[in-house]
Amino acid sequence: MNNNLLTEEQVAVDKRSEPRRNCSVYVTFGSGFRVATARIMDYSDSGLRIRTSANSYLGKTIEIIDSESPLFSERCGNVVWQRTLRNGAREFGVSLAAKPDPFEAYSESRFDRMWNTILKVAFEEVYA
Repeated sequence: MNNNLLTEEQVAVDKRSEPRRNCSVYVTFGSGFRVATARIMDYSDSGLRIRTSANSYLGKTIEIIDSESPLFSERCGNVVWQRTLRNGAREFGVSLAAKPDPFEAYSESRFDRMWNTILKVAFEEVYA
């Protein structure tokens, strides 16, 4: 037996600027028309490590549809790596997109235009 071979744990070099936090939360996620259930093994502010028995999602965008924890609800991201474990399960890493800001859709100028339109319609109805 060759003693120079490295184990999975020795090969994995953590280059992250944010620490991972262990957890065991089940989520339901979708990609295109496929839906699967998986377990989040650990997470950081910018990513997740998910374990599932489902097919490959490498290079695809996934969206978390349902979660045991509100921390992961309605999040989406891209699958950036994948590996198959000895028991046949798959783990993959998801780079999360930033959480959507509900006010981002209406920048200040767009909000002002919308508000002015509402006021104009309201005044027209009052004086009509």
